[in-house]
Amino acid sequence: EGSSAEQSGKIRLNDRIIEVDGTSLADKSNPQAVEILRNTGISVHLVLERYLRGPKFEHLQLAIFNEDRPTSP
Repeated sequence: EGSSAEQSGKIRLNDRIIEVDGTSLADKSNPQAVEILRNTGISVHLVLERYLRGPKFEHLQLAIFNEDRPTSP
């Protein structure tokens, strides 16, 4: 909460970042993508994918649901 992304109102829940300052994230692991984002300057140009319905949207919803579930001991 209170992040620049939230304040801009342009990035929404379930948006997928596919490019950061001209660098594609298509072949990057999650840790690599995080590192790229951390190494940006004050201003950053993002390219996003937004799924509002369909199979990819449902897949994202399921992934979020499973991520929020506690793991069993």
